[in-house]
Amino acid sequence: MSNLKEAIEEIELVLLNNKSDDVKEVYLRNAIRFIEEGDKPIIPEFIANWIEEFYLQGSNPLKVYNELDNDFVNGWTTEEDAEVYHWIRKNSDDFIDSLRNGYYVEVTK
Repeated sequence: MSNLKEAIEEIELVLLNNKSDDVKEVYLRNAIRFIEEGDKPIIPEFIANWIEEFYLQGSNPLKVYNELDNDFVNGWTTEEDAEVYHWIRKNSDDFIDSLRNGYYVEVTK
């Protein structure tokens, strides 16, 4: 989910598909966060942790990702780095928006 419109569409799908109450609650909580706090991307916890790790070290996560991209091409990544790499490649807009505007960590059960 990257914006309010997508959040609402996902909630509609969840409700139409009669998902469990737990799943409905997660989607509703994410939508409420959008409404209350503004339109920021919702990113997985492992990505948020990765970003925060490099901010705490005084590094720029975008620069670190570029280095990770080079390492991945050369086959020098761990399984964890590969998971981060693939998520960012698939969700580059959310990644950039999260660095620029902040983000919410995905609510999971």
